[in-house]
Amino acid sequence: MSDEEIEQSLKESKVNMLIAPFTTVFSDKSKVKSTTWGTASNRKLDIVLTLANNSVSYQHIPIPESVKKHKKDEQLAQEKYKLDHTGHRHDIRAIDISDDDKLLVTGSANQLKVWNIKTRSCIRTFDKIGTVLTAKFLPGGTLVVIGSKEGVLSLVDLASSSILHSIDDAHSGQRILSIEITPDGKSILTGSSDKSVRFWEIQVEKELVPGTEDRFVNKLQLNHTRTLELNDEVLCLKVSPDSKLLSVGLIDNTVKVFFYDTLKFFLSLYGHKLPILSIDISFDSRLIITSSADKNIRIWGLDFGDCHKSIFGHQDSIMCVKFVPNSKNFFSCSKDGMIKYWDGIKFENVQKLAAHQSEVWNMAISSTGEFLCSVSHDHSIRIWEETDDQVFIEEEREKEMDELYERELLESLEGDDITKRSENDENEDDVTRVTKQTMENLKAGEKLMEALDICFKEIEDAEQYQKDLKAFKLRKLAQQPIPPTKNSLLAALNIEPEVYVLDVLKKIKASQLEDALLVLPFSYTVKLLKFIGIWTNPDNINKNITSISLICRTLFFCIRSNSMEFISQKDETFVKDISKLKDQLRTYLKQTVSEVGFNVGGLKFLKNQWKMNHSFEFADAEAQSEFKGEGKSRKRMYTTLA
Repeated sequence: MSDEEIEQSLKESKVNMLIAPFTTVFSDKSKVKSTTWGTASNRKLDIVLTLANNSVSYQHIPIPESVKKHKKDEQLAQEKYKLDHTGHRHDIRAIDISDDDKLLVTGSANQLKVWNIKTRSCIRTFDKIGTVLTAKFLPGGTLVVIGSKEGVLSLVDLASSSILHSIDDAHSGQRILSIEITPDGKSILTGSSDKSVRFWEIQVEKELVPGTEDRFVNKLQLNHTRTLELNDEVLCLKVSPDSKLLSVGLIDNTVKVFFYDTLKFFLSLYGHKLPILSIDISFDSRLIITSSADKNIRIWGLDFGDCHKSIFGHQDSIMCVKFVPNSKNFFSCSKDGMIKYWDGIKFENVQKLAAHQSEVWNMAISSTGEFLCSVSHDHSIRIWEETDDQVFIEEEREKEMDELYERELLESLEGDDITKRSENDENEDDVTRVTKQTMENLKAGEKLMEALDICFKEIEDAEQYQKDLKAFKLRKLAQQPIPPTKNSLLAALNIEPEVYVLDVLKKIKASQLEDALLVLPFSYTVKLLKFIGIWTNPDNINKNITSISLICRTLFFCIRSNSMEFISQKDETFVKDISKLKDQLRTYLKQTVSEVGFNVGGLKFLKNQWKMNHSFEFADAEAQSEFKGEGKSRKRMYTTLA
């Protein structure tokens, strides 16, 4: 069709529906994330908005009598309801619990909230106070000291819901990253990115009442007393419970420890590879724990500054670590969204607390250690309470392995776990070999351990019975010993203990054998060596001739993976058993080498005999005729002589 025909058809066509803009709904405070319709009628429209600042807005839109006469730029929407009273609008960075465990304070951008922990309700909200990075309760629970990103240090009174004193240039306009209250509650310490730690005291000052000349009122104020200058930005600080030491975490990856009274340098703790993000000191002032952006937790001694343990704690930067009051156990939280509970003596992960949907920025522990509060990038505040349920580390490890196995299985099904193998993988050293512990490997190791427990007891009981029987025959015992009762499982299968263990070992897949043996504790490895000695005994070696390669592979891997433990053993009986096992294997190997050599010699002889009787050469007819000088010649067949 030509352009003229198209224009003519449009003019003749009828429009059934015309869509035109009616009005625009605006959100003053934040971006709109999603919308849905509320109620609708001929004269009104309701729409629900969810905003990026963690709030919900219910908008009412009245419809004018004449829609055509309505100006599209005119705003008709009116906010009817709004859900924004509880919760923060932005990331929560600061958190602290009062000394009586009744109040909780949390701080975010331009907002500070005070919560009643028992009722889980917000009782105070302070707006337009800057981006709060740190906050601390003073003793008594009625005053809170906050430090902001803008470098403002403020003293807040919760009883009157007012800011008693605010210092705009507390750290020359630099952000205040940490606040610490001394154990006696008399001094306040602030650490900032201006490379200094400042000491403050609360003093009562008299202030003139406006409009009067001789009337004064008492007012609390923060007064600066002294300053500790440092070479790098201060990220965190902590005063020891005995008020003798001050520890400061710096951006240069070190922790500087000073004497609190004189501010003289005492120790430097270095070992982290990235900046220190959190510090805490144990209740007895003997241990200090640090966390860093390098995902590691380090426990140090405050006597000499020695590192007791370095733990790879999380999969991302560890934002905070806290000791449980009156305990060496501690909690840690990280950007990976996890909170972990650690045993500070055995340095083992006891429990994982996974509920946050994003980075966990900070946490606080109650004075009794009965509950824990954490804040996250998902704008949530979570309270974790201690229960009477017992936690078993073995069960926690099993859950972790189940989750790991399921995750690896999903990755393999999705094709994300495809590993390229080089041609030299077969010659790769066992030390550099990378293995994955899966549930199948662990279950194979557990079955082997169960078999060793059952059968080793049977062997010990049988040996003890033979000793007692021998002593009875020599009249060293007055009563004849009773034969031991055979295990019900072995009796049902009608099988000997060493045969049962070998059957369990055979059922383990060849690709999983080393991983299953690697799971065995050293005590079970010693039991397994006992059975290897029985299998390689000259009386039993012919019975297990088909499994000798499996037995040798198991033995060599156990010796190689537990070499240091074997070297440190000083028990003469253990050394004799190892020497006996070595002699048994060498005797069998010499016998095997002799038999193999004899068999190889016999095979060579048979090969030569076969060649003599079955190898022939066919000569060419023309070559034969030339050789004999005849015109005609027939083909001849010759036998090759060896």
